[in-house]
Amino acid sequence: MGVWETDTYNVAACPCGKGHVQRIVETPDNGWSRTNESYELACADCEKAWEISSYSGTLTDRQTRKESGQASAVSQAASAAVVEYLNSLLPSWPFPSFKTQGTEFEYLSVKGLYEGTVGQYRYQRRAQTLHDIAEVGAHSSIVPELVKKVGGMKKYESLVAEAKTAKQTADTKYKAIKYISLPQGK
Repeated sequence: MGVWETDTYNVAACPCGKGHVQRIVETPDNGWSRTNESYELACADCEKAWEISSYSGTLTDRQTRKESGQASAVSQAASAAVVEYLNSLLPSWPFPSFKTQGTEFEYLSVKGLYEGTVGQYRYQRRAQTLHDIAEVGAHSSIVPELVKKVGGMKKYESLVAEAKTAKQTADTKYKAIKYISLPQGK
């Protein structure tokens, strides 16, 4: 059983100034084991408001990180709503008739309705129809035609505008996360 020597160093004052950020160095009593280093906040107030990386000692504000996570979830939901709308239009799309699964695969790939390999497509085709496999992505080349011929342009543009606004908000919130980097050293 090994013996460890633990040293604690105050490396910086905490954000509120009432406590410290501590670097804990655990050194083994043998030469072949590694030294472990971690960081802790020694302040009850700051532990509630800040999260510390035990690896780098970087402090992250919990509130701005939470707000960023919520904005990111809203952005993802708005983007998913666009794709869901587009996929709801796809069953009404007039697919041409194909002679082979290879030409089906080529058509779907060119239009951005399938992202796998031809082998994967043929395997899926054993149990599913072309309509079941085809899936519209936000950047599929078929989107403008699909919305014009089958769907409503106003609804699509509204969903896209919501997704764009949500993405901008999420990006702004992400950039607003407060970080405090601590001095590194021995």
